[in-house]
Amino acid sequence: MTNEDKILKRLCGNIAAGRFNWRKYCTPQLYFGWEICVTPLHCSYGQIGYTVHFPYTNIPEVEYDWEMGKLTIDGGAQVASNLKGHYDTSCFIERNGKFVYISHSSTLARMGGGVRVELDSFLIRTAQHAKDYRGGYNQYCDMANLQSMMDDLLKE
Repeated sequence: MTNEDKILKRLCGNIAAGRFNWRKYCTPQLYFGWEICVTPLHCSYGQIGYTVHFPYTNIPEVEYDWEMGKLTIDGGAQVASNLKGHYDTSCFIERNGKFVYISHSSTLARMGGGVRVELDSFLIRTAQHAKDYRGGYNQYCDMANLQSMMDDLLKE
């Protein structure tokens, strides 16, 4: 286990256990010998968590969303290409030379005075490159499981 892996494991363990005082690190400070800086995460109705950065390193960011109870590590995945339609969207995600294709067609449901967008069915599969529309087997997941499914496929 590298030193980078050890600090990530310690940081994630402390965040999960509620022992990480994120407010202390809103300006760059040392955390067990590593410089870190915290940026609060906000949405339209207030703060929902924070992101921990390791400036001047290749260590991925750690994001904690206390509203959803999710702790995620940015694995360096990037959008390689995307297409946006009126009711559908798709993209290729690339990490370390491996690709996944994600597609979502939205069904709109009228509710009272608004519109509800369904987020329960995303198609996801492996791909050979950012134009491979005929890649691996089609799999489906909901929004809550999309990140973990993507991570699993990018590891293969």
